[in-house]
Amino acid sequence: MPLGNRFGDLGDLGVADEAPDTNVEAPVVPLGAPARVESFPDLDLTAEIDDSTALVAGLDLILSPFSTTAWLAGAQGIPTWVMSQPGDWLQLGTDGFPWLPSVRIFLKPIGEGWPRVLEDVAAELGELAKG
Repeated sequence: MPLGNRFGDLGDLGVADEAPDTNVEAPVVPLGAPARVESFPDLDLTAEIDDSTALVAGLDLILSPFSTTAWLAGAQGIPTWVMSQPGDWLQLGTDGFPWLPSVRIFLKPIGEGWPRVLEDVAAELGELAKG
């Protein structure tokens, strides 16, 4: 049986609950798609940075708001897509983070909501899944 798509719940690492528009629904995996959501109840992802780092290291791609998860993945060179707002000084005037070349940023256009960003991420993820 092929593994298919696996999704990990790393929500404890980020600050998604504090972000604006958190009631926006993310794109959903189509019914019948080979997918499985993983949960790790034995890991304390908020207190053990080593466990969090090891967990992130085992993933192929991270989709995250600007959070600890994204920094851990980027520092390990793991492909990471960050959803963020424009104007972050850490970009140093570039379209990315110069010291984290594996991190790609999906910016929320000024004056628009998060659904546009989620649509862009979903489209790129669809292209990536096609191979």
